[in-house]
Amino acid sequence: MRGSSIKIHFIKYLSFVLLFFSLAAFGQETIVLTNNYEIKPIGQSIAIFEDKTTTKTFEEISKPEFDTAFRKSTNDIPNFNLTKSVFWIKIKVTNQSDFNNWYLENTNASADHFNIYLPKPDGTFKETKSGFHVLLRNRDIKVRHPLFPLDIPKDSTITFFVKLSADVPLQAYLSIGKLDELMENYHVNDILHGGFFGLLFMLIIYNLFIYFSVKDKVYLFYMAYVISNGFFISFTLGYSIHLPDWAQFIFHKHPAWVPLCLGCTSCLFAIVFLDMKNNYKTGYRITIGMLVLFISVLICDFAGLKREAIMLVQLFGLVFSVISFLIGIKVLRKGYRPARFYLIGWTFYLAGLFTYISADLQLIPFNNFTHNAVEIGTAIEAVLLSMAIGDKISNYKKDKEIAQEEALEAAQQNEKLVREQNVVLEQKVKERTMELQEQKEIVEEKNKEIVDSINYAKRIQYTLLAHEEFLKQNLPEHFVLFKPKDIVSGDFYWAAEAERSSLQGQPDYKLSTIDHKLFYLAVCDSTGHGVPGAFMSLLNIGFLSEAIKEKNIYEPNKILDHVRERLIESISKEGQQDGFDGILLRIEKQGDNYKMDYASANNAPVLISDGKIIELGADKMPVGKGEKTEPFKLFSIDVKKGDVLFLYTDGYADQFGGPKGKKFKSKQLDNLLLENSKEELPELKTKLENRFEDWKGSLEQVDDVCVIGIKI
Repeated sequence: MRGSSIKIHFIKYLSFVLLFFSLAAFGQETIVLTNNYEIKPIGQSIAIFEDKTTTKTFEEISKPEFDTAFRKSTNDIPNFNLTKSVFWIKIKVTNQSDFNNWYLENTNASADHFNIYLPKPDGTFKETKSGFHVLLRNRDIKVRHPLFPLDIPKDSTITFFVKLSADVPLQAYLSIGKLDELMENYHVNDILHGGFFGLLFMLIIYNLFIYFSVKDKVYLFYMAYVISNGFFISFTLGYSIHLPDWAQFIFHKHPAWVPLCLGCTSCLFAIVFLDMKNNYKTGYRITIGMLVLFISVLICDFAGLKREAIMLVQLFGLVFSVISFLIGIKVLRKGYRPARFYLIGWTFYLAGLFTYISADLQLIPFNNFTHNAVEIGTAIEAVLLSMAIGDKISNYKKDKEIAQEEALEAAQQNEKLVREQNVVLEQKVKERTMELQEQKEIVEEKNKEIVDSINYAKRIQYTLLAHEEFLKQNLPEHFVLFKPKDIVSGDFYWAAEAERSSLQGQPDYKLSTIDHKLFYLAVCDSTGHGVPGAFMSLLNIGFLSEAIKEKNIYEPNKILDHVRERLIESISKEGQQDGFDGILLRIEKQGDNYKMDYASANNAPVLISDGKIIELGADKMPVGKGEKTEPFKLFSIDVKKGDVLFLYTDGYADQFGGPKGKKFKSKQLDNLLLENSKEELPELKTKLENRFEDWKGSLEQVDDVCVIGIKI
C-alpha cells in the first residue's frame, strides 16, 4: 500500500512538471502599456509560428485551435537569419495608460514583407502591408522602418498578428511606443547616422584630393571601399528606401550585390594598400582567390538563389576577415610600416563585421550592439585608416627628400667623374673616330669592289639572255618586261634556234617542208634571286643549250627531262632541291601560220583569243629534284591571227602592295592582261610597268619579274 501511494504522488509531481514546461513553451505574456512604459524590444513577450510551407493564410493561423502551434519566444530580438519560411507572430497587448496613440515598430528595415493584422470592432481583421518591397511613398507613415498605429482603447486588450518574410537575414526587432517618443528616437538615430555618413563623405572627398595630388591608386581603391561600405550600411539601416525606384528595384532583385561589392573592394584595397605583390606574394594569390570566390556568387545570384548567394557572401566575409588579418601581420613582420595602421583599423572594422555576420548566422545574440557593429567598426576604422593615409604621405615625402638628397650627392660625384672622364673620353673619341673613318673607307672600298663584281656578273648574265635582235628575227610582235629584284636575277628568258640540217635523221620530229626552222623560247624562275639565283640561271641556261645544241633533243618536254636529270646529277646529290619553274615554248613557222607547242614546270602560259582567256595546261612539278619526277608532257597551242600569248614568272603576281599591303595575285594579273590585250604591245608593256610600280608603292620588290607577250 505504501509503495502504491508513493507511485501515485510521483505521477502527480511529474504531471505538474510537464504542465509547467508546457505552459512555459506555449504560454504567451501580455504586454501591459502604462503611462511610464519605456520603448524596448518585445521579443520575449511574443509567440511565433514558423510556416515552412509558406502556404498558410491568416484565416488558418488566427483560428483558436491553431494557438498550440505558436511557440513563446525566448529572445528580445528573435533572429531567423536566412530562411525561406514565413513567420507568423502573435502579440497580446493591454492598454492601462491614458493614451490611445500607441505604435508598433519593426527596426529591421531590410525585411522584405512586414504585414500586420489588427482586429476591428466587428471581429474581423484589417491587413496593412509594409516592408522593404513597399516604396516610401506608398506607406502610411513616411519613415524608413515599418511603423503601424495600434488602436487600443483604454483598459482593453487586443491580440493581433504580424507576418514576416525576407530574402535577406531576418530578425523580429519589434517594439511598441508612443509616436512622439518613437519619432524622437528616429531623429536622434538620423542625426547619429547622418554624422556617420558625413564622415564617409568627407573621407571620399579627402582621398579624392590626395589621389589627384600624389596619383597613387591606393586612394581610388579606398574610395571604392568606403562607397561600398556606405551603401552596405545604408542598406542594413533602411536608408536605401530613399533611393530612386530603379535603385530599389536592383536591391530587391539582387540583395547580394551590396555585400558582394563590399567584399570585392575590401580585397582590392587590401592588395594595393599592403602592396602584396611585392611584400607577400602568397597573400596576394590567396586574396585574388577570395576575390574570385566573391565574384562567383554572381552565378548563384543570377540563378535566382538569392538566399544562398547572401549566405555565401556572409561565409566568404567571415573567412576573409580572418585571412586579411593574418596577411596584415605577415606584411608587418616584413617591415612594411603602413601595415600597422591597417591592422589596427582593420581589426576594429573586421571585429564589427565579424560580430554583425556572426549575429546574422545566429552564432551570437542579435541586439542593438550587434545590429550596429559594422557601423561602429567602420567609424573607428575610418579614423585610423585616415591616419594610415597621412603616415603614408609622410613616408612618401620623407622618402622623396632622402631620394633627392641621394640624387644630388650622386649628381655631384658624377659631375666630378664626368669632368675627369671627359678628357679621357675626348681622346678615345678622336682615336675611335679615326679608326671608324679607316674602317669606313675599307668598307666602302670593299662594297665598291663587290658592286663592281656584281655589275660585271650582270653583263655576263645579260649576254646569255635572248638578244632583242634575235627575238625580232624569230617572233612576231612581242615585248619583254624584265625587272630583277637585285642587280642580277634568278629569272631569265632564253632563246635558241635549231637549223634544218641538224634535224635530219631525227626520228622524233619530221618537218613538213625543208624550209622549216624551230625556234625555242624559255621564260624561267630559278631557285633564289640575286647572286645565288643568277648562278642557278647560268647553270640552267647551260643545260638548256646542251640539250639542243649538243644532245640534239628537240621536243620541249624531253629537253626539260634532260635538264632535270643534269641538275640532279650536278647539284642535288646532298639533298638540295634547286632548279627552276618555267615554260619552254617551241615555235614552227609554216607560211603565215605558227605551230606552237610547249612544256611547262608549274608555270602555265596564258592565251587570250577573241577577248577570252584560254586556260592552258602545266605539269605541277619543278625542273629539278622534287616530290614528283614523272616525265614532262608536251602541250600544243592552237593560235590564229590576233591572239596574244603571255609567258611570265611568279614575281609580278607575288608582289605586295596596294591599299592593304596584300599580294597582287595571278588572277588580277590575268584580268589586267585581258583588259589591255587589244592595246599595242609597247603600250601594254608600259601599262604593266606603271601598274606594278603603283601597286608596289614604297614597299620593297619581293622577287624578280619577267613577263613576255607575243602577238600572233
